[in-house]
Amino acid sequence: MKILITYYSFTGNTKKVAQALEKFLKDRGNDVDIQRLLPENESRNFFIQAKQAFLKADVNLKPPIIFDLSGYDLIFVGSGVWAFSPVPAIRKYLKLIENCKDKKFFLFVTYGSGVGRFRCFKQMEQLIKNEQGKVIGRIDISDKKVNDSEFLTKTFEEVIKL
Repeated sequence: MKILITYYSFTGNTKKVAQALEKFLKDRGNDVDIQRLLPENESRNFFIQAKQAFLKADVNLKPPIIFDLSGYDLIFVGSGVWAFSPVPAIRKYLKLIENCKDKKFFLFVTYGSGVGRFRCFKQMEQLIKNEQGKVIGRIDISDKKVNDSEFLTKTFEEVIKL
């Protein structure tokens, strides 16, 4: 199966999950591409970032980025949860993706408190639905578990059915 993992990570938590997911999927014989989104002129201040997420601020993304999903069977999209929302880079990406009709998406988020993760998923799902994609699953991982490779593998095994 040809799979794309697209994620944004500010603190490194979502990156750890994305890399563990990449290994998990490759170990099961899948062809996996992974890309990290990087906004242009990004603030390194978390509070400014959270405000941008809350206000649904628009950002520009640094190329290269795979927007054309026609060559993929499954797309994983990963975000941190900021102010009950996906990060601005993920929001922007999901507005720009192409050839999504009937494509399968799997969402994953990382979070600190856990407050807002369901609202974040709902927003991501709506953006994908707007592009005629279909969300088939989702995983939420606490920042306290991102370094626990056994937990991540077990979670992936339980939730991801390919």
